[in-house]
Amino acid sequence: MHKLLLPSIVVGSSLIIVGCQTQTPTTRISRLPARSTSDAPIRSWSPLDSWAGQYNVKATGPKRAGTNLVYTVHSSSGAMEITIGSRNAKWNNRRLWLGYAPTLADNRPHVHSIDLSQNLRFLLTPKPWRLGRGKTIVIDPGHGGGNRGTRSILSGTKFEKEYSLDWARRLKPLLEKKGWKVHLTRDSDVDIPLTERVAFAEKHKADLFVSLHFNSSFPKLDPSGIETYALTP
Repeated sequence: MHKLLLPSIVVGSSLIIVGCQTQTPTTRISRLPARSTSDAPIRSWSPLDSWAGQYNVKATGPKRAGTNLVYTVHSSSGAMEITIGSRNAKWNNRRLWLGYAPTLADNRPHVHSIDLSQNLRFLLTPKPWRLGRGKTIVIDPGHGGGNRGTRSILSGTKFEKEYSLDWARRLKPLLEKKGWKVHLTRDSDVDIPLTERVAFAEKHKADLFVSLHFNSSFPKLDPSGIETYALTP
């Protein structure tokens, strides 16, 4: 069965695993972080206004968007809009998926502590970290060897592993011309265990890890373009 190939990029300072079958995000999180990066004690849910006061940012709202209640958190870095009952948030007018849908309790908006520590805190306080020139990037062509990935809709004999490797080889010199130090986790048709890909990035002290995949949306053939999954700091 042929499948549609769509480019996808997984970006992070550590390895993120993402499947090659495009799906709508669900409300479940299969694995929670072992510890929080927040200075505040982690509870399941926290009032948004209390959290904003703790980190010296301003929370306003609600405003109505149709039948939805929307709250906004402002800082010098930008604005985060959250909608009660929806994981779909906006960071400086860009879509951001939260781990859990914010909820109302005692007429106060509450946000899950995972999202407060892993999304809001790092985006709103302090100014988001940005890469400069001369950093090290590890490019990870997805799949390889017997792990072929999804099949191309254009050819019954071409698989995701070939396209991701070709993409990585083309990307490497382009990044090097921009001043980056680039390493590929694989430069041939071999299947590398995920743990070895992580170890490779750690060995080269990567500032950024980019994993390249081509996702399948079969049987839907209308999706197009590039999708990017990024791990927040």
